[in-house]
Amino acid sequence: AALKESFTFSFDRQLINKSESKSFTITNTCKLPVAWDLDMGDFKESANVDIVPSSGTIPVNGHVTVTVSFTSPEPLVLEGGFSLRFSDTENGLETEDRVGVRKFKVVSEAYNIQTVALNAEGQEEGGSSIDYGILRVGDFATQSLKIKNKGKYAIGYKFVLKPNIASFLDIDTPEGVIEASTEGTDEAEIKLTFCSKVSEAVLKNNKSVTCQISEPLSGEVVETFPLHISADARFNRFRLQPSKGVTFG
Repeated sequence: AALKESFTFSFDRQLINKSESKSFTITNTCKLPVAWDLDMGDFKESANVDIVPSSGTIPVNGHVTVTVSFTSPEPLVLEGGFSLRFSDTENGLETEDRVGVRKFKVVSEAYNIQTVALNAEGQEEGGSSIDYGILRVGDFATQSLKIKNKGKYAIGYKFVLKPNIASFLDIDTPEGVIEASTEGTDEAEIKLTFCSKVSEAVLKNNKSVTCQISEPLSGEVVETFPLHISADARFNRFRLQPSKGVTFG
């Protein structure tokens, strides 16, 4: 009885500007054709919910599939209902006491991941530059980077290294999921270790490391931004002077 009272389409949550569709099938089990249409109810003027087709006639033993789509260009929590009306084909939809009704409910939420903040060691929030300074060839230097999730849902992150920097840099947790906390702020601390093992190397605001932020449920990447890596790895140097011996005269 509860199911007949209101069929529910739950789109759960999805990113803004993305469209998701669900469908249901109307089957005519009568021995006469059936006319039907939709009372859009809460969605008459809605730009977020689209339902097609919205009316028609179903022959005996026939059926029709109706598709319900949801999308939103901005964050939105939506809940509302519409109704399916059906009757005989002899103007039955125009006679109220000959109309059957089935109710439907739509629940969905569109959200945007825009609450990610990077915080490199020794920098104010929002800093994405890591400077290892001057170090010797073969020495290891480690710095930390924090990624904060200030949103209401979990986010995924992944660091992608181009081949030209992969031999210099090691990331302890290159990918993971940051849950959303009840306080609205949760973070992951990532350690990045630099070492030029065999040769001198100079990096200045190198952008060969990128961080990808994704929606964990679908895996869709919603934002990509580079880290700015600077380092100066040198050999120890000395000079002997005079270079050709000492003359006492």
